[in-house]
This record gives sequence, structure tokens and C-alpha cells, in this order.
Amino acid sequence: MIWLYNLIIIIIQLVDSELIDLFVDEISYNLPNLSACAKWNLNGTTFTDKPVGTFEAYALFVDTNNNLYMSNPANRDIYIWPNMSNTFSRIILDYWIKPYGLFLLKSGDIYISSSEDGRVYRWVETTKTIEMVVQFCTICTSIFISIRDVVYCSITSYNQIGTKSLHNNSDLMTIVAGVGFPGSAANMLRSPRGIFVATNFDLYVADYSNNRIQLFHPGEINAITVAGTLNTTELRNPISVVLDANNYIYIVDNGNHRIVASTPYGLRCIVSCTESGSSSSKLNNPRSMAFDSFGNVYVTDSFNYRIQKFSLSNNSCDTNGRKINTTLTSTLSITTLYESMYESIVTRNSPMYSRYCEDGYFYENIQIIVSKQGNYDIFINSTNQLYITLHKNYFDPAESSTNLIFQQTDWCNVSQIKFISHFHADITYNLIISTAYPNMTSSFSLALIGPSHVNINRTSKCYS
Repeated sequence: MIWLYNLIIIIIQLVDSELIDLFVDEISYNLPNLSACAKWNLNGTTFTDKPVGTFEAYALFVDTNNNLYMSNPANRDIYIWPNMSNTFSRIILDYWIKPYGLFLLKSGDIYISSSEDGRVYRWVETTKTIEMVVQFCTICTSIFISIRDVVYCSITSYNQIGTKSLHNNSDLMTIVAGVGFPGSAANMLRSPRGIFVATNFDLYVADYSNNRIQLFHPGEINAITVAGTLNTTELRNPISVVLDANNYIYIVDNGNHRIVASTPYGLRCIVSCTESGSSSSKLNNPRSMAFDSFGNVYVTDSFNYRIQKFSLSNNSCDTNGRKINTTLTSTLSITTLYESMYESIVTRNSPMYSRYCEDGYFYENIQIIVSKQGNYDIFINSTNQLYITLHKNYFDPAESSTNLIFQQTDWCNVSQIKFISHFHADITYNLIISTAYPNMTSSFSLALIGPSHVNINRTSKCYS
């Protein structure tokens, strides 16, 4: 089995690299080649302000032809400025469509997420008609469409990111980030907003109420925090995130009323760096941003009821006589993987513990020790729905949250769970497998795949 897993990983990597090369020209948004010290004019120019009726500058999109699109939920329409002209056109939507998220494909079709019904609609450019394409369980506050034609939806109210394919009529939604309740752990989100999917399918999430930007690598549920830290004001309610061609991150820092960018040395402010306001150099409650093909920045400055343009002024790094090398390289790394297996049954003779102030959860404590530090894939199949927790050093059934580093359940009655965890060789881990509901039993199988063989031991001890 393990040889097949290795082969699949290699094939996926090769295919993905080919797909990226094949479809990179189909990217509909701008990825300017910017340096780590690029500068923009401090004073912006007002691209537009209150053009028609009730005006709410929300989502923003600039395509590779420099056509600018903006969603206006207050007036239920989409504004279009062709080639950055001073004149605009409007797409007046049906009364039940209140546009939040906005995304365009090369075809010119406009994808719109509605705050009224959780649906994503497509405005078909050739026929000038609108149609529903996919539906999520609730409102998508932000959407992004990958080069695989997969719609990513920021499900803010459920603290998750879900996906659906444009080429699959199935109602099945795949959750790619978040566990369904708010939190600050690596696998959790709190009111996520803006999303960006890189060409290598890395997912960047503006984790709004955690004041951070999270990076989820493909297939991983534990994120890396790439900007912001908890309990600081380094970021305050980041609401949108964008990348350039060199993978520098640009963040609409809503609570601080500014735009910040990543560098190899941390974050730097590039727009509105002192305080909020209405002058040309300031922003007030910005919501989204986009680049044009020249690297100029456009921002929906919502409380000022305008779109601000900040022109790129300098794109070189010559500090200390050096220029940062922005050449991107990619390599295919093939790692030997090892598989460890375990099977068992949670029975009525198993030990019992209390969870959520309820009694009657039978469980099995599986002790895990690895010989080599690294990321390990954990696959669990079961006959009934399970609840999984992972604890460092020991598990205490009287205080089941002690040493907790991961928890996962499937509330959709699917008997498979997959997650990824980083194990250290000098730490004993305790994997607790119990049923999702009280007084249930279940058989299960466990597979761990990683850079070393895993020592798996069933233990009846609480402490290890």
C-alpha cells in the first residue's frame, strides 16, 4: 500500500506542476512582479465616489485587461469601469441577489456570491444573463476560483472555508479549512473573510477575528500563521489578502485602516500608515484591494464611499547597494514514507469519560511514539461516527481538555477522518478515539504515514 501512496504523491506533484504551467495564462487577475521594498505614492487619487444611488464599496476585482469591477450590495448591482476609464456601466441584479464576493474568469463571466441565499451566481457575458451555478450552506462573504475551476467560499458564520467544483453538479461541499467552531488553534478560524488561492493551490485566509493571515497547504488542515499574531495589534481585523508574483502578501488591515505588505523581515505599511481619515493619503474601513497590470493598488475605501488608487512609484531594492533576487524556483522533493497500521474496537468494556458535561463516551487511548520528527498523515476508518482528540504527554479523562493539541469529528455521518499532525521524536502522544455520541461503540482502523515507522500501543493508563 505504501508504494502506491508514494506513487500517487509523485503523480499529483507532477500533474499539478503541468497544470500550473498549462493554465497560468488563464489567470484572470494581475500578479505584478514586485520587490520586497516596492513603494507607492502616499497620496492616492479618488478613482470614483458615490456614482449612483446607494453606494457601498465592497468587493473589488481588476482583470488582466485593467477592467475594474466592484460589488455594491447596498444597491444590488455591479459597477464596471472598462480599462480604468472615467465612465462606468452597471449590471443591475435581481432583487434577491445582494452581491458580496466577486470574481471573474478569462471568459469575462462574473461570479457573484449573494448575501441573501448562500448561492454563487454567474453573469454570462455573451448572453447578458445571470444563472445560479453552486450553492453553499450559507453566505459566502468572499469567493475565489482556482485554476482548477474550484470555487472557494469563505463561510464566515461557520468559521470554515468550503469548496465546490464548477464542473460537478453534486451538492457535496468539501471543507478545506476550519473545524466548524471558532478558535485560534492551527486548524481553526474565527470569522474568516478574504481568501486567495495561489497557483500551487496554497490557500491564504484573512482570519478576521484572530488578527492573522493563515496559510493552508493543499490537503493540510493545520495552517501556518504567515502574518499577524494573537493578542497584538500588529494586525487588527484583516479582511482581505492578495499575493503578487513573488508571493509577497498584501493585507487590507481593516481595523487599522491601512494596507500592509509582507517582507522577508516582517510586515510593513504601504498605504495609510498613520490613522484613519478622509484625505487622499488615508483610508477609513477599507474592505478589499486589487492590483492592475502595472502594480498600482486599488482599494475600496468603504466609509469614505470611494475607490482609492495608489500608484506604484518605486519597484527596486537598492538599500546597501543590493537588489533582492525575486527569481522563483521550484523543485520536486521525493521523500520516503512509511506506513504503520492499527485496528481495534471501542466496546462497552472500554474505559469511559465525560465530555461536554455529558457522560457515557467509551474510548480507546492509543499511544503514539515516532522515531523521526515530521508531518504524519493520520487516516481513520470506522463503522460509526467518531470523535478524535490528540494530546501531548498524557490524557486525563477527568480533564479531557488537558494537553489537547487537536480535535476533529465528522458531523456529516461519514465514517472517515483524515488529518495531519507534526510529531516530535522526544514526545509521547495520546490519540483518543471515542464515538461522536454517548453510549455508542465502533470498530475502527488507523493508518499513520510519515517519515518513520510509528510505535502504536494501546494503553489503559490515563497517564503516560
